Amino acid sequence: MLYNYYTKLKQLLSQDTHDLEVETNDQFIRIIASEKKWENDQWKEFVENVEFQYMDRNQVLCQIKMNFDASLRGMIYPWIANKAVPPPIDYKLFAQNPCAQDNVIFRDIERTHSHLEFYKSKKKQSKKHAQRASQQLDSIKSVIDDKMLNEFFSLNQKRLFYLLRAYANQDPGIGYVQGMNYIMGLLLYLLDDNNNLFSGEMKAYQMFLFISIKMNWSQTYNKSMKKLKSMVQHLEFLLKHNLPDLHKIICNLDQPFIFFMDQYFFGLMSYKTPLEFSTKILDIFIIQGEQIIFEVLLRVFTLNRNEIKQLQDKDEQTQFIKDILPISIEKFGIQALIPNCEIII
Repeated sequence: MLYNYYTKLKQLLSQDTHDLEVETNDQFIRIIASEKKWENDQWKEFVENVEFQYMDRNQVLCQIKMNFDASLRGMIYPWIANKAVPPPIDYKLFAQNPCAQDNVIFRDIERTHSHLEFYKSKKKQSKKHAQRASQQLDSIKSVIDDKMLNEFFSLNQKRLFYLLRAYANQDPGIGYVQGMNYIMGLLLYLLDDNNNLFSGEMKAYQMFLFISIKMNWSQTYNKSMKKLKSMVQHLEFLLKHNLPDLHKIICNLDQPFIFFMDQYFFGLMSYKTPLEFSTKILDIFIIQGEQIIFEVLLRVFTLNRNEIKQLQDKDEQTQFIKDILPISIEKFGIQALIPNCEIII
């Protein structure tokens, strides 16, 4: 039954399923017509009258995949987080206290979603200055305070720094790990409230706690990397049984498979990807979990199968696979990678 399942899955991945909703479990795959897109008033009524834990996940997932109004995230994300994570009443305390990873966070802020105007620094040469300051901090171990952040970063970059510091202090066993900055940065961008900046920060922070605690995503970042290794092994299993020729090529490369794939799990596919893509992945991930990552990466390898096989040089293969997601988005388009169908793997 397992091989029949993946054979059918492979067939579905090769089809144009933009107008289909695919429902699966371990024993069957069923194709049903997509339902009509909800209007904003329907979303509001749903949120007001349905408890998150009792919702029809397939129904909500189907609607989220239909490009719902971006303004609804400010209502839907807190609705999800409030049901599972208590309000972060100690956020200010955690944000103001220095943490062990302050310098690493400081160094990563400048590169986080730097293509977005929201995170553009207003100061010229800020990247060089920030790098120089970071090197100085390594040697003198200064405390990074509000004055220093104002010197190097824009307002939203500074807010992101405090959000990441707060989480590192709240969960010192995990602390800050690169990749968190892309998730937290995306949440702050999506949930920002121009009329109440602190409210936007609290929504972003609570949603990050939901992902980290309720969805157990913090275990992706722990020192043992047990969850990360497990997910990468599962992805490798999918490749082995669906694209064995491609799997053989990857196994013959000089780098382990996790070297290529860890970036997509650490940052939830928001590194080097356009905003439309990363927000869609985040929307689906919150409801479906990491299945969406497996689904997209399996599609990506399927679409690039022939091109990878034609590359003869190992270095070329390594570089192509390392950048395979942004290459695929530019080449095939977002809709080809995240169609309006659900494949639970």
